[in-house]
Amino acid sequence: MIKELVYGRSNPLPAGTSTLEDVDELRDALTKIGLGLDAYVARLSDRDPQIPLLLLLVMSPNLERYHTMRGFSGIGIQALFDRVATKNIEAACNNAPPCDFLSHLKSIEIGPSQHNIGVAQALTLLTLPRLDSLQVHGLQHRDGRASGALPSHDGVVRNDSPRLRLHFDGCELSEMGLALILQACRRTRALTIRWLAGLWVNREYELHIDRIAAMIQQHGAHLQELVLDYTNPWLTPVGNVRHEQQSLGHMIDREHTSLGIPYSSFAGILQNTPAADQTAAIAASLPRNLQKLYILGTADGDQATPFLALQNLIPCLMSVICVPLVEYHDGKYNCRCVDYRAARELGLPLVCEQEGYELLPGAGTTGWRSGRSQTYGVQDYYDQVA
Repeated sequence: MIKELVYGRSNPLPAGTSTLEDVDELRDALTKIGLGLDAYVARLSDRDPQIPLLLLLVMSPNLERYHTMRGFSGIGIQALFDRVATKNIEAACNNAPPCDFLSHLKSIEIGPSQHNIGVAQALTLLTLPRLDSLQVHGLQHRDGRASGALPSHDGVVRNDSPRLRLHFDGCELSEMGLALILQACRRTRALTIRWLAGLWVNREYELHIDRIAAMIQQHGAHLQELVLDYTNPWLTPVGNVRHEQQSLGHMIDREHTSLGIPYSSFAGILQNTPAADQTAAIAASLPRNLQKLYILGTADGDQATPFLALQNLIPCLMSVICVPLVEYHDGKYNCRCVDYRAARELGLPLVCEQEGYELLPGAGTTGWRSGRSQTYGVQDYYDQVA
């Protein structure tokens, strides 16, 4: 009984080894599950490289965890999940039980590849009735299909789980794309978004954090854990880059218990408030029931200082973690990214490690954490928990 399927660079399925027996087995299996895939079944041949993966999916009715580096590559994978989504949406609209096929899937992780998926495909995956975790690297601003357009809002709730965790890394998610996802998953518990470095360049899509914040406030009523990383990656001007610091605005009306946002989100407060009053001003902009706060991209201890005394003003706040920046060279420019080695619990790797870039000399893990009764550097923290 297969409960976990991992398919990618380190776990490849044999390429080009499909046989006519495999095709016959898959054709029979697809016919038996009754998803109306007759048109696809008619085109099956042993030259389709997706046969091994598709066969594994179809023959794994109790699958709970699915990790792939291939996105929705291959017409068979796309057709399969599309048909399941259609069945589940029809069932939801008619108050009927969901489709049995893939109904045990609880966790899906789609790793970085050339087969990135769009918002519509993410919504397709979210229709799976027991899904509690969706992680996508490289989620596109628009639909990954030929039409290139965002889907329209149809008012259908795809996922109503109060345990749902959404994790989008290296994405180009716009405010409208985020709104579609949150409207379709109205009880999402945790949301992590790290945008693709470079969305400040003048191109078809630019990142507008104020609009993102508005969408979260409007549609994220049940969010308890929120991490947003839109750190400007360049140390020096590059092209036509928007350098203004963007603010998330006041989050005091939200119910977040864990929050991670860039240091630049507090730029307005820090620039316009006397040093003696900065901690109080920051506290006033944060949720009153906040328990853990991550400040992403603090350059030094002086920048961390106003945040490390917040426990005195926010009753529930148990810890503040000021996560530093680390510098690297991308082959053309000197860049920087948030050093997530200082906050591994957030589940985000270093951008420069993912892309194979070179860390600049002297780059190391430093940072600042404060607890209820103590303040210490990150190395001190690791020494205590080791």
